[in-house]
Amino acid sequence: MANKITNLDGAMMPLDQIWDFIDKKSLFKLSWGIRGNAAKKIGVDPEKLFLEWSERVKNENLFEPHIVYGYYKCKGNDTKLEVQKWDGNVVTFDFPRSGHERLLCISDYFGAEDTVAFQAVTVGKKVADLVENGTKKIGILMHIICMVLQ
Repeated sequence: MANKITNLDGAMMPLDQIWDFIDKKSLFKLSWGIRGNAAKKIGVDPEKLFLEWSERVKNENLFEPHIVYGYYKCKGNDTKLEVQKWDGNVVTFDFPRSGHERLLCISDYFGAEDTVAFQAVTVGKKVADLVENGTKKIGILMHIICMVLQ
């Protein structure tokens, strides 16, 4: 497989479809810290909160999503992952070995002729502006929602 990059912007991703990719379990439990009966104790319904924020994001046009992902030729070499760039040069990532029994390293999962995928996702400048202008609660929630998009 040759190196390949794909760009997707907000026009290609209707918000109603983006919400389907959010892992709510991760959002509610890991990011928002709402576990088990804790939601009842503090009087928060995470589903209702999610619905309110998703409507606000849509109504105020807060998201300007952009996704870039690519596939690159690579090879694993001990603790190093050597990735071929577009110009034929190689960039090398050096990963630590796990301290667990098998002492595995990310590069162990790649062969001599393999492919690696990289991705970057953003919700856009509007959310960054909200954070910068002191509306941190909104910015942080939007950032967390973006992190759990799958």
